[in-house]
Amino acid sequence: MVPTGSRALGLGFTGNLGNIDAYISAVNRLPMLTHEEEVSLAKRLRDDHDLDAAQKLVLSHLRLVVSIARGYLGYGLPHADLIQEGNIGL
Repeated sequence: MVPTGSRALGLGFTGNLGNIDAYISAVNRLPMLTHEEEVSLAKRLRDDHDLDAAQKLVLSHLRLVVSIARGYLGYGLPHADLIQEGNIGL
């Protein structure tokens, strides 16, 4: 099962919710933040409680979650479950 919040987070994910490859492809199309952008967004979140900044920070780290989840594939858990748990951690 692919994380169900993908549409709510604005991934533009239009594939079948059971298609992990489509989800990973959508995540890989998300832009990476520069250090300066990340610091600016973190300050906006901290100082102004800006939820748009929080969303941008979370979206920018979904690719990292997929990468880390890939490293745990040999432990017997489905890739989608590993990604979902990582997304919950964000």
